[in-house]
Amino acid sequence: MSDNFSNAFEGENDVQESDNLSNAFEDENDVQASDNLSNVLEDENNVQTSDNLSNTFENENDVQESDNLSNALEDENDVQASDNLSNAVEDENDVQASDNLSNAVEDENDVQASDNLSNAVEDENDVQASDNLSNTLEVENDVQALDNLSTTSQVKNDVKSSDSLLTAFEVENDVKAIRNATRGAGTDFQVLIDILGGRTPQQMVQIINGYKKAYEISLIDSLNKELILGNFGYLCSALAIPILEYDVICLHEALYRLIGANDSVLIEILVGRTEKDISIIKAGYYAKYTKELEEDIKEHIHGDLKTLFLAILAKKEHNEEFNCEEDVEVLYQAGEGKRWGHKKVDFIKILTQRTDKQLNKIFYEYEKKYEKPFLSVIRNKFHGHFQVALANIAKSAMNRIQLIAELFENAVYGIDTKHTKLIRLVVRHRYPPLMKLIKEAYLNLYGITLEERITSELEIFGMYKDLIMKIIGD
Repeated sequence: MSDNFSNAFEGENDVQESDNLSNAFEDENDVQASDNLSNVLEDENNVQTSDNLSNTFENENDVQESDNLSNALEDENDVQASDNLSNAVEDENDVQASDNLSNAVEDENDVQASDNLSNAVEDENDVQASDNLSNTLEVENDVQALDNLSTTSQVKNDVKSSDSLLTAFEVENDVKAIRNATRGAGTDFQVLIDILGGRTPQQMVQIINGYKKAYEISLIDSLNKELILGNFGYLCSALAIPILEYDVICLHEALYRLIGANDSVLIEILVGRTEKDISIIKAGYYAKYTKELEEDIKEHIHGDLKTLFLAILAKKEHNEEFNCEEDVEVLYQAGEGKRWGHKKVDFIKILTQRTDKQLNKIFYEYEKKYEKPFLSVIRNKFHGHFQVALANIAKSAMNRIQLIAELFENAVYGIDTKHTKLIRLVVRHRYPPLMKLIKEAYLNLYGITLEERITSELEIFGMYKDLIMKIIGD
């Protein structure tokens, strides 16, 4: 997997392209799972370790929290699936046989053993839990991002309705189909496109866990053995792990580049995330690399960006009684009101410690008092990646979905398509209700659908294009 991701960062530090985009600055939103986060569990205040995080799977409203989340299956489909599975394991010997099933499907002569694959996915807890980080994560961190939008109840209902899990029979069929598609001479790429591109992030977690349980090899390792090369191979690998794990890997690769850290990737992943998202990312990073994310940022990032990233990762001060007029004046004196230079620390403190609602009030009062949009202040007073990060914080607070749509345009804007950036955005934001909102915002911004834009790119072709279109399609 490291080989697949080692070439993933193409140097997206082109600030000039960002300026051509009307500040379509990179960002990102989202959290999913990593290979050993079985000991991680968050609560409302921060992320705490738990003796059994392998059962962690909370719904979009964060209502279901208990000491044993194995019972926190979010909807009636989960219950029905669990009921249907209750007859799959009749006694302890059956369970043992199920555990050994992964050795029973080794070649074409083991068809009968393969028919018993359903025993490898005994119940929904088995589907959602395993001994590594790939089974951690609620539905998807992008669901949390929707809360920043003050979304309508209809949108949130759409989110919940799309959270349905696959039944054990459907998981079994997908697992076997992928296995058969990657065995023997050649690979059936259409099967990979249909399954990897046609399942929600939550359903992919089921498939990832079911595959590992059935064949004692991770799905991503199995795909890597097929030597699926190019952007298509990279996208397949990214889809074969949970989003949290993917984000964590991207952060680590961005920090440990030989030619210096890729600031753009860190901005894309960390800026604009909810406090809960940040907590899960930090815990996931430590679980995978046994090192705090803050420590690596201190070692590999310097100057104002280091201060900004550390402020983003720090615990927020929940102060509902903030003084908006005072914040407006502090920002003015730190920026336009300062004859020489600017006081960056004040911008960092206010933009990272205030809620989105508070920031929007500050931006409104600033423009009302000084007759200048706050974003123009950031553009005039700062430059480089620090400017990009501050602007993305402001844009995310104003309209996060629109910001993500701008990031998609930035990925395909110009002579060369930024493929790794496009792949990161597609993978992270592929949750259907969220993708629907992004496509609507993209159409409103650019007068063309996202599908049409991608199809028009000559560098996006073949199976790579087919897989992207499958993911972002309705």
